[in-house]
Amino acid sequence: MSVLQFKRQQITATIRNPLHNFELTKDTIEVRTDPLTGRTMRISKAKGLDKVPEGSPLTDFVDAANPCFFCAGRVENQTPMLPETILSEGRIEEGEAMLFPNLSGFGRYSGVCIFSREHFIYLNQFTENQILNALHACQRYFNRCSAVDHDPLYPTVNGNYLLPAGSSILHPHLQPYLDPVPTNHHRELLQATSVYFHRHKQVFWDDLRETERQGPRFLWEANNTFWHTPFAPLGFNEINGILGSGEPFTDFSEDLLRTLAKGLQLVFRFYAAIGHNSFNLTLFSPPVNMPRPEGGMPCLVKLVSRPVFNSHYRNDVTFFEKLHLESMIDRSPEEVASEFREKMLA
Repeated sequence: MSVLQFKRQQITATIRNPLHNFELTKDTIEVRTDPLTGRTMRISKAKGLDKVPEGSPLTDFVDAANPCFFCAGRVENQTPMLPETILSEGRIEEGEAMLFPNLSGFGRYSGVCIFSREHFIYLNQFTENQILNALHACQRYFNRCSAVDHDPLYPTVNGNYLLPAGSSILHPHLQPYLDPVPTNHHRELLQATSVYFHRHKQVFWDDLRETERQGPRFLWEANNTFWHTPFAPLGFNEINGILGSGEPFTDFSEDLLRTLAKGLQLVFRFYAAIGHNSFNLTLFSPPVNMPRPEGGMPCLVKLVSRPVFNSHYRNDVTFFEKLHLESMIDRSPEEVASEFREKMLA
């Protein structure tokens, strides 16, 4: 029997509204508590953040964009190569996909995986095989790294699609990441899953599937994957998938990888259908190189839409901040303090 609790409460805000001749109006804000982590989030009236701009700024931007160093004829000689201890060829190729190390990484093993040599792929034009090949390449990367590094390592597969999602490059790509230090939300999910199991002698993710299967947030099930909208989302239009039976991403079968690729393709097309063209993606995996705990967290994939692309729009919030709940900056606080003293206090 499920012991999940889906807590929500209503808060009312009252103002003298200038849009209604300064008469009193009331708005309702709903506060929801995540049934696993206890983290709260709020649902309020629309703020216009999903407004579709006039014209076709994305098409115009794509048409005007020059080939980048991820494109055919450049990616082969302008991107880094993996150390020979990991892969003598230097890069991993799977069909159209190619994976290489990140020139500006954020962990011990930080890669970039392009879906194709094509400079841009619209959301509703991704093929199942393009996604599957990229997932294959990420899986091979994690397996090669964890074969030479025997520390406990935490795999995640991530994506920033377009500038509003924090991407600095138009060319669609994933960012597989493997590190001995899990990010905030990764650690939170693992720990909260363990606490739930030891407290209730039940697996949280089994309880969640059982509870949501007949509910209003259920989407679909296929080949040991379960897709739903979370009760307390981290972002707009969030869709989650529970994947496999507790195995890490490195151990996914061909069937499970293909089912995941089909699921991601469906979510991409949904975002396109509702007028969104930018998103963040993260797949959290159980760690590798360590025993699998009883009742532990399975692989989880989370996608959230971001603001619709507009001309000259850029965002400094990426998958790290949005889905890992982890800050990532490029200057230390000591450097900022030094520059402040130099420019303002000298």
